[in-house]
Amino acid sequence: MSLVCRVIGGVYRRLVVADLRARRACFGMNHLTDRISYCDAWLLPQVLRMFGAQIGDGTVFQSPVFLNAAGRVDYSNLRIGNDCHVGKNVLLDLRGVINIDDRVTISMGTSIITHLDVGRSRLSQLFGPRLEQVRIEDDCYLGANVCVLPDVHIGKCCLIGAGAVVTKDIPERSLAVGMPARVVRKLEASGE
Repeated sequence: MSLVCRVIGGVYRRLVVADLRARRACFGMNHLTDRISYCDAWLLPQVLRMFGAQIGDGTVFQSPVFLNAAGRVDYSNLRIGNDCHVGKNVLLDLRGVINIDDRVTISMGTSIITHLDVGRSRLSQLFGPRLEQVRIEDDCYLGANVCVLPDVHIGKCCLIGAGAVVTKDIPERSLAVGMPARVVRKLEASGE
């Protein structure tokens, strides 16, 4: 990258950071979170890192990415490895920890949920608040509009079909589809 590009990029980053701080001071946390969600895709990893997220090298985002952090700007519950892809309109619920390992693709419209809270309804007598982590291991692919629910662990090299609702753990090297997602077959690596 040329020196001019680096200087312009540095100035732009400083302007964005100043803008985010001003919006936080004037309009509060929710407004700031909305602004971060619509950051330019190349800038989003840097902004997330500024607010505590761990984002690996080569990870790309397509904007917008929606972040639910319970009205606070602390993204330390987000840990994404190297060479991952996060598509448009992905929702990341950062109330609990989301661990995404290396080379994972999260397609457009996917939701990763870490909490359940039925609020003040009478259901709260049956379903108390729940906060769990989600873990997605290396080399997984989540198709468009997948929903991953709290306390789910997806093993290495899994393919989750579009529209699946993942309610329980998926073992490594599995193809899982449906609502709720179920394993339909094991995936064999080439050469095995």
